[in-house]
Amino acid sequence: MSSRKARITTVVRWCAGLAYAITGANGLLRLFPMPEGTTPAGIAFFASLHASGFMIPLLALSFLVGGLLLLRNRTAPLGLIVLAPPIVIIPLYNWILERQPFTSGPFVVAIQLFLAWQYRDAFRPLWSGEAAPARQS
Repeated sequence: MSSRKARITTVVRWCAGLAYAITGANGLLRLFPMPEGTTPAGIAFFASLHASGFMIPLLALSFLVGGLLLLRNRTAPLGLIVLAPPIVIIPLYNWILERQPFTSGPFVVAIQLFLAWQYRDAFRPLWSGEAAPARQS
């Protein structure tokens, strides 16, 4: 990877990692108000997440852990995997429940795809069939 591309990847990784970690910490500590939906479907969706008693903390924890993992180059691929489920939900929520297809959803997905492409070599064993469980001695 060229030096310029490596710097760009590092900046994007750090910005995304900090944004996700701060979002996760805010979700757990409730420092700032979180969006709760603007349409009846969006409001009902968030109400059900809150009513479950565990989904909001679970999402916040996944954002916090995934964001912290992104901050370190060695653990960035694991952070991308941890963040993948909520990142799929964000644009689907925006497009289907809020009827706003061009909010943060495409941007969040683009960042995820960019970073996944930059770390594609780390994911190669997942698709190659070469991975094997450790041998017990």
